[in-house]
Amino acid sequence: MVFQKNILTVIIILISVFLFVIIDRPVEHLINRIVTNPTSEFIQFIFVFSLIVKAVIIAVAIKILLKIRKIIPQ
Repeated sequence: MVFQKNILTVIIILISVFLFVIIDRPVEHLINRIVTNPTSEFIQFIFVFSLIVKAVIIAVAIKILLKIRKIIPQ
């Protein structure tokens, strides 16, 4: 059972890292485009927005992990 939990934890971590990469690429592209025509408020908005999205993904991953741990008997 411990082995099963460890596999699930690794899978959830991999999924969250994959989502980070998917979100980071468009944000980096936008920032690169804005740097050529800088408006600092917009860059800050995008940066804060990406941090919020990452925080939400982490929260969702933790919730899923906790649900899976409740389902699997210890």
